[in-house]
Parts: sequence; C-alpha cells; structure tokens
Amino acid sequence: MRNAPTSSGQALHIAQLIEFFFCLRRVVTCEGLWLNQDMKILLLNDRIPPEGKGGAEAVVWRLAQGLAEAGHELHVATTTDGDACEEIRAGIPTYHLRARYPERFRAWLSLWNPQTVGAFGQLLRRIQPDVVNAHNIHSFLSYHTLKMARDAGCGVVFSAHDAMTFAYGKLPSSFAGGRPEHIGSADIRVPLGYNLRQNRFRYNPFRNRIIKRCLERNSHFRTAPSQALADAFAANDMPPVSVVHNGIDVNEWLSVEDTIVADLRRRLDLEEKQVILIAGRLTAEKGLRQMLAALAVLHQQFPQLRLLLLTSRDLDGQVSQEFAQLRHAICMGGWLNGDELRAAYQLADVVAVPSIYVDPFPTVVLEAMAAGKAVVATGFGGAREAVVDGETGYIVNPFDTDAFAEGLERLLRDSGLRREMGWRGRERVRRCFSLEQQVAKMEAMYDRSIDLAAERAK
Repeated sequence: MRNAPTSSGQALHIAQLIEFFFCLRRVVTCEGLWLNQDMKILLLNDRIPPEGKGGAEAVVWRLAQGLAEAGHELHVATTTDGDACEEIRAGIPTYHLRARYPERFRAWLSLWNPQTVGAFGQLLRRIQPDVVNAHNIHSFLSYHTLKMARDAGCGVVFSAHDAMTFAYGKLPSSFAGGRPEHIGSADIRVPLGYNLRQNRFRYNPFRNRIIKRCLERNSHFRTAPSQALADAFAANDMPPVSVVHNGIDVNEWLSVEDTIVADLRRRLDLEEKQVILIAGRLTAEKGLRQMLAALAVLHQQFPQLRLLLLTSRDLDGQVSQEFAQLRHAICMGGWLNGDELRAAYQLADVVAVPSIYVDPFPTVVLEAMAAGKAVVATGFGGAREAVVDGETGYIVNPFDTDAFAEGLERLLRDSGLRREMGWRGRERVRRCFSLEQQVAKMEAMYDRSIDLAAERAK
C-alpha cells in the first residue's frame, strides 16, 4: 500500500497523474480499451435534492447522473430525519438512512454516528461497491464511513465542498482583512482558538486531529472543487487534495421553452423590468447586506430594477429595517428547480454572487454561465477561477459598494455587453467546466483508487 502524500509537491504530482489518466481515457475509450469502464460506485452525501437545497447537494446529484450516463452502476447513500427508506430517483438507487440529533453534538457525532454506521455497514455488504466517493459527510453519515469503506476493500475518494473538515463553519473574509486581492496562505488559516471561541461548549478538541488521521489513513485520494479550497486545506495542515472543478451540462441549461420563461416572468410580476438574480441560502455570509447596499445605489438610476431572490425564506427574514425602502424592488421567487430554475436565469439580466466568506466554488456561478448570463461575483474563494474578470463578468470585493454597484451598472446599461459576456461565459463552461470533464477526471481517480485497494488486499 502506498503511503498517502504529505506535501504540496506530492499533491501536484497526484494532480498531474489524474490529468494524465483523464487524457489517456479520452484516447483509449474510443478504442474500447478502458479497463474499469463499468464500475460500481457508491456516492455518499448527508443530503441530496430535493430535500437538500445547497450547492453541494446539487453538485453531487449531477455527478451521480453524469456517472450513470457514462455507463457505471450508481448508488447514492444519504440520510433523512424521517423513516429510513429506499427510492429510485432518475434511475439511480438511493438509500436514505435515518439520522437526527441536536446540532450541538455535531463535532462529536460527525466522527462516528451510531445512528448510521450500522445501516451503512449493511449497505456496504449488500452493494459491494468497487469505489466509495464520500462528499459532505460531516453531519450525519460521519467520517467513520471512510474507514468502513476501506476495510471493505473499496477504493475510497473523499471530496470536500467546504471548510468543515478543519473549521466549524465558513472561513470569514475577515481573515484577509476583507480584501480578496491580498489573500495568502496565512489569511486562510483558522487562527488558534477560533473554533473554540466560535463554538464554546460545542467544541471538540480532538475533532480536527481525528479527521486528519482518518483522511490520511482511509482515503486513497482527496479532491476539492477549487484551488481556493485546496489552498485552505494546505494552510490548515490537512492532507493534500487534488483540484477537480465541478461541472455542469450546458445543453440542459439551454433547453428552456420561451413560454415557461414568460409564464414565470408574469407570475413574479417582472414584465418590463430589469432583473438582478441572486440565489441560494441567503445568509449574512452570502452577502445579502452587500447586495442590498448596491441595490440602494442602483435603484436611483434604474427605477424599474428588481432583485430576484431565489430562496425558501420569507421576505421579512431577509431584509433588515435598514433597507426597508427597497422592499418594493425585491421579488421573492421561492426555491425553484428544474425548468423553473432555468427559466429564472433566462429572465435575469445579471446574476450576482456577493459572498463575503471564502466561498469554495459557488454553484450559482456555473449555472449562470451555462445559462449564458454575465456574472458579478465575489473575489473571495473559487469564483475567480470560473469568472474571467472583464470577459465573462466582473470579480469584485462585495464590501466595496461603489465597485460592486459599478460592475452591475455597466451590465444593466449595455445589453450588447451582457450578451457578449454571457456567450463567452457559456463557451468557457463548455471548455473548462463541463460535466463530462468532471466525470472523466473522477473516473480516472476512481480507477486508480480501485487499483490501490487491490494492492492492499494482496
């Protein structure tokens, strides 16, 4: 068994190896020579859509569908706070293990959760997957599933989507003094005592060391969706990760009927209005206050401008008294999916992603670019790896209200610029962030992890 890599140089070597396998696969698949073409793959994530409404949940489900379309046998294990059940979703077997406990115990039960480990062990013996790819397991499925998968002889890949592996929440932009252009390794390192101060009685002093050891010993490969998150892993002394950017099916985001777009525009009372779209779990970290501050500046120049919020929360929970005068300019679209979600992007003039934390790789950015929309996105985190500043949108510091509003204003005033940036963004997604590319890179990693598991079994 090869030892897990422990340096940034080895991490680079792994990334190059994966890229080699990716390129090799593109050649040999055409000749029918790819050996592990029909793998049995088990994906793990604490929640999946539609119950799970976050970006990571959407990413995992898209990956599952992409892998299934590539000819693999896919299974997805997740959890529910209701009764345990099994379902077939989009032709993919899904297994919902019951798990529910007060969040204050998460720092402990995320390591080993007695509610799920027994059922997961039975599932492993029943499915007998070739490879297990664990994603967000830091709430219910627990990190112990990695050890169980490796002990079962599976290839094991861990895919991080956030900083929860070494932090108890999101990485604040305040670590970098609120200036994304100055972020270095020291700025994304969790300060000594920060986790304790933030969590107090929920703090587990052994948590991070146990997670690090678990990843080193029980995963053959580890991935992050952006270099920003990979750098954060390195800065916080976690095992090296390889960057595999999330992907999206561009064609899926083009196939929206005009009638659906028109019906949604009419229902939301957005006819003859200019629209800025913002989506997701609109917490303070997602930059809602910064968005409203920019809207206050813009609304003086664009009285017909509307901010479309795609969230399941109500308006009262979103807008503070400070911005009460803007309530008439805010449209609550609810939590949309499928054709309605794609239609919402189509009726938008601009998409904004104003996160004020180190946002690893915002799903909204890829969705907007795939829909052919220009994006004004935060400079904190991985958005700058997708958005080319000045070509497919603008990268801004959301704390700089004038700069944020200026980027939005340029696009609102110039429809030709919007179309040009939207087209470039869509083509960039085709070249660099397609679902096919993500699937191929993960296939190469799965294939190598199966080989390493087989070597260990000898």
